[in-house]
Amino acid sequence: MTTKIDDLQGRVGEALLELAHTDTATALSIATGVFVSLTLAVMRGEGLDVDRQIYIDGGDQRDITIHATKKKSQQCVIHRSSSRPDLALCAEHLADGAKLVIDALDELIAEHGNLPISDALADRLIESVGLLDRAQSALAAARGEGSIHA
Repeated sequence: MTTKIDDLQGRVGEALLELAHTDTATALSIATGVFVSLTLAVMRGEGLDVDRQIYIDGGDQRDITIHATKKKSQQCVIHRSSSRPDLALCAEHLADGAKLVIDALDELIAEHGNLPISDALADRLIESVGLLDRAQSALAAARGEGSIHA
C-alpha cells in the first residue's frame, strides 16, 4: 500500500510543479485547498469545531494557521476578472463592519461603563472614522457633488 501512496504523491507533486511553471496561483490554490479540505475533514471526523481559527504546530518547520471562517461582511475582494472591487459589495460590508464595531462598543459600555481603551485601539478607531469620512467624500465626488480630498 505504501508504494501506491508514494506513487500517487509523486504524480500529484510532479503535476503541481509542472502547473506552477505556467500558473503559480492556480497551483498554490489547489495545494492549499487540498491541505485545508483534508484538515477540516479530519477535524470534523473527530467532532471538532472547524469554524474557529486552527493552529498547526509545525515542530521544527513553519507553523500553519487556518483562519476562522469569514463572515460575509469580511469578504470584500477584488475579483480575478477585474482590477476593481465590487463597490456595492464593499460598501455593504463597510456598513456591516461599522455597525459591528458600534454595537460592540455600545455593549461594552452598557456592561462596564467607561472603558480603559488603549492608545493603539483609540488610534485605530479614529483612523476608521477618518476612512469613513474619506469614503463619504469619494462618494460625493463620484456623484458629482464635490471633490475627493485626503
